Amino acid sequence: MGVTTYVVVTCDWIGFHFFPEAADDVAFLRNTHRHKFFIKVICEVAHDNREIEFFQLQRKLKQWLPPDETDLGTTSCEQLAKFLLEKLLSEYGKERTYIVEVWEDKENGAIVQYSPRDQARCLLT
Repeated sequence: MGVTTYVVVTCDWIGFHFFPEAADDVAFLRNTHRHKFFIKVICEVAHDNREIEFFQLQRKLKQWLPPDETDLGTTSCEQLAKFLLEKLLSEYGKERTYIVEVWEDKENGAIVQYSPRDQARCLLT
């Protein structure tokens, strides 16, 4: 039976960013604006007895993020998700699947996935 098990942690974080190349119909994005970012990290695990412990993973996730109310400059949700993915790969290795979601105000967001078994679909270059 092909069962894959994952652990999932979430956190929220307040930050600011802007998008200087925003199109005219979303020109407001050119100015620095605040978001409550909602972050979800999904990690494949090899067994079902706390190979990666929830609280420890969540603590690491919060440590990797800058302090609340940091100005990210032009960093996008996609870039923040990729940054967190790179931290996961460094911490837990490249032998498991990871999915990182970064959402702005629970409305719009980005998802980055790394899978060692399907390099053609891997979004990390």
